[in-house]
Amino acid sequence: MIAPSGPAYLLPTSIILLTFVTSSAINPGCQCVQYSSIPGDREWGLFTSPDYPSSYQRGIRCLLFSFQAPKDHIVQITFQLIKLPQPRNGCHAGDYLKLFLHLEEEGVNERTPWNSLICGDHKNQTFSSASRHLILQFHSSSIPFDELISKHHHNPPLSALTTFGFHGRFRFLNASQFESNGRLVPGTKCDYRFLSENFTSPEGKFFSPLHPSVYPHNTMCAYHFTAGLEERVKIVFESVILQPGKYSCLNKTDLIRIFDGPTTFSPVISVICNEVMDYEVISSGRDLFIEFIANSGSPGTGFRARYQFAKIVVDNGFDPLENFKQYFANKGLIRYGEDGLPQASTLVPQCNQVITSDRGRNGSFSTPNFPNPYPPKAHCRFEFIGHGRERVHIIFVDFDLFHKDKDKGKMNFNLLEPPLLKDDEEEEELDGGEDIDDNEGLIGDKTQQELERKAGKRRRKGKMQQDSEKIFKLLSKDGGGNAERKCAYADSIAAFVYVDGEERKLLRHCGTHPPPNLMSNGHRMTVEFRARATTTAPSVRGFYAQYFFVDNLGVASGRQLANYPCAFIFNSSEMRNGSVSSPNYPGLYPRDTECHYFFHAMRGDHVEIYFDHFEVVGIPSCEEDWDDYVELSNHMPMEDPHYRRMCGREPLRPQSVRSDGQFFRLSFKSNDRYDGFGFHAHFQFTDKINQIPAVNVNSACSFFALEKRMKSDLTQLLVLLVSYISLHQIIIKTLYL
Repeated sequence: MIAPSGPAYLLPTSIILLTFVTSSAINPGCQCVQYSSIPGDREWGLFTSPDYPSSYQRGIRCLLFSFQAPKDHIVQITFQLIKLPQPRNGCHAGDYLKLFLHLEEEGVNERTPWNSLICGDHKNQTFSSASRHLILQFHSSSIPFDELISKHHHNPPLSALTTFGFHGRFRFLNASQFESNGRLVPGTKCDYRFLSENFTSPEGKFFSPLHPSVYPHNTMCAYHFTAGLEERVKIVFESVILQPGKYSCLNKTDLIRIFDGPTTFSPVISVICNEVMDYEVISSGRDLFIEFIANSGSPGTGFRARYQFAKIVVDNGFDPLENFKQYFANKGLIRYGEDGLPQASTLVPQCNQVITSDRGRNGSFSTPNFPNPYPPKAHCRFEFIGHGRERVHIIFVDFDLFHKDKDKGKMNFNLLEPPLLKDDEEEEELDGGEDIDDNEGLIGDKTQQELERKAGKRRRKGKMQQDSEKIFKLLSKDGGGNAERKCAYADSIAAFVYVDGEERKLLRHCGTHPPPNLMSNGHRMTVEFRARATTTAPSVRGFYAQYFFVDNLGVASGRQLANYPCAFIFNSSEMRNGSVSSPNYPGLYPRDTECHYFFHAMRGDHVEIYFDHFEVVGIPSCEEDWDDYVELSNHMPMEDPHYRRMCGREPLRPQSVRSDGQFFRLSFKSNDRYDGFGFHAHFQFTDKINQIPAVNVNSACSFFALEKRMKSDLTQLLVLLVSYISLHQIIIKTLYL
């Protein structure tokens, strides 16, 4: 080990190989600590700030941590803790860490572009190199800690005056595990072809450029998949980290577009612009095309995905001509309960169906024996799987389930609708402890990758989980979780959608009134029926429902555009007036959905939109991660300062908006957690001003503003009423006299 000149720093010794070096490739004003592997030794280690766990010294102009992996490997570092002062005027004004991730050779100088600048407090942040080299530059100001904190922070906490520094782990990873399995198109940097019947394996992986490092600026990549005969392309994006944020994909410069066909002229299945995990799509034909575009100045780590050429299976294995009891017995599918009797779900052909759109775009399903009473303890699951742009749409036509009041022993609950909000991850199963949630499991059975995926999901939710109870109490229709309590001892149905690769409960419903119309957030949905009673009630019929695989999201008006997952255009040359609504209206709008409505007026005209129903989950100012919202704008990609986002409950009186010119955009966005009934509006193209009285939409849908306005309106009404009564009494007295 070569001792560096200048101040002595205490650095970790539990590393692979630590060397202080001076090189012409490194800025001569810097000192360097080099980490590299020794053949046959472990390929991981620790790194810390100087003198850690004590605070580092002041006035460290430039200290480089240089990591050099073996050939065909990359470097991955994880900061377990970073605690640096956070100046108000940017990291450059104080202490900072600067990361160089895209190095073609060892060494940096003042002209070498860096990828990330870090200061402040952080935990568990991971960065990866694009090659075998990664350099971390550390700089500390000469200003003393207490002076720096008092200068840049008001009322700093005592903990901020104790210890500053950072520590983390590094490891060297084999770069081959991040190579795409397809064939690189000649003359391109990141265009790949995947052919089922030629040189591509039936399943594999593909990645964004330089993954798991951050992708480069000004990137455009194409991934073209072609399946064989009677095959489809199935894609699962295991991890996508682009630009963080809750804004519309219209405003994002880093995008993944998935086309249901061989080119960018094919219909768009989905557009991904934020962060998702385990997102699945299935092509409707043999071809699927993916386009990745990155133009932002703050890139993420891109995506990691897997593909599969899957066989098309039309028949789900049930032979309707064979006696169903004998069929299930021969297949060994009959299951027996604790009472020794066969369970109804294994004896009835309607139960446990997998219904795909290959069998038909629509159909029906019901409880066993409908319209006669269903068997006791019946448990059925109906899994619906579409493809391409299809969503699952379910309408309950008849609904009559047994409900026994725990105290009075009679049927008396009709749950008219599910709660507006449902926190399905925090709710408890209120069924007397008879069942175990299928999503629960022993942590010991989880692999490290699964644990990391769970941690990523918890990190994404963040503040949403902390305030979900507050939102639930403010906006839920039934007072917070009554749906689960009312249905705890009743026969019921539950609907599930899939978010981040996991089954997420949409609602639980019981009683004799049909639930609202349902729609999936993707191409899959599951409906589960469970009869808890041990005896059959002679008067109940069960339920009968119709299903549809739709690609217009239940929006009946406008002309659907193929280059968006959900977009509709309204031209005044085609229609002068009409109606517009959220997806699946008047049912629950689907989760994790973004829809756009574009209005184009003729020269001299403008459009006026009149809302007669509005119920979109959120509270002012509709800016939080959990808020669903409607956005209005006179511009195509940008937000309009004249309009704030709209969310909340139905206004006390109808609201209207008017465009400034010929173009107007209405955008609807829902998150992956809560559900509402959406909006319905009428529109009219006109050349007249104030055809429909306009109002200030900045407060039109504010939950609290509505409450305040309601009190004001009631007060005015009471004043008028009292005045009228007083005047009436005066008139009567005058006439009497």
